[in-house]
Amino acid sequence: MLQGTRKCQNCKQEFLIEPEDFDFYEKIKVPPPTFCPECRTIRRLTFRNELSLYKRKCSAPGHSEEMISAFAPEKKMVIYDQKYWWSDSWDPMSFGKDYDFSRTFFEQWRDFRNGFPFQSVSSSNATNSDYCNVADDSKDCYLASGSFRCEKVIYSNRVFNDKDSADLYVAHRSEFCYDDVLCSDCYHLLYSLHCTDCTDSYFLYDCRNCSNCFGCSNLRNKNYYIFNQPYTKEEYLKKSLKKFIENLFINTPTF
Repeated sequence: MLQGTRKCQNCKQEFLIEPEDFDFYEKIKVPPPTFCPECRTIRRLTFRNELSLYKRKCSAPGHSEEMISAFAPEKKMVIYDQKYWWSDSWDPMSFGKDYDFSRTFFEQWRDFRNGFPFQSVSSSNATNSDYCNVADDSKDCYLASGSFRCEKVIYSNRVFNDKDSADLYVAHRSEFCYDDVLCSDCYHLLYSLHCTDCTDSYFLYDCRNCSNCFGCSNLRNKNYYIFNQPYTKEEYLKKSLKKFIENLFINTPTF
């Protein structure tokens, strides 16, 4: 059985191909990969753009105004303003083509894709959220992608039912939050990861149903904790403000 280490043509790092992988390649009659698994994943995901936006002109007949688009202006594709794309002003059936059996499928698919109109950004029922892509039912949002039913959310991705928040990634049903990742059902939670049902807290990791906590991890149903140590309300309010200022300016150069 074959087994070998190859050097990735893209990142130049070595990666291992297992014997069962060679068996599979032989079964489907394809050569072994020349890219490592991570580079192959990156290449597969490049088809989807959510975060980069560009200015380009609308390709619709009689429309030449600039619009915000997920497609760069140098891309030779037909891009319609999203409001025009959703309208009944054009007939999608008019772009149909007969299949040519003398050409490969993917050649014809490429020609069809490049000639069929795409919407400039993928959003629907969005209000005052022109700079958002893959956004539905959003209101007053800016650079929030992969969002659903958000209001006044900025610089965020994979968010839904959030309000008045910024710099979130995979955050749900939260409000007044900042710089949180994989958090849900939180209120005024900042700089935290993997938290649920937390309120008025900072720098938490894997906490549940906690409030007024600072720099804690793996806590459940706790109030007024600093670095996993309990405090009275008065002590907490005094110490947490001091700790927050220290963390905010740690390693900050003096001038």
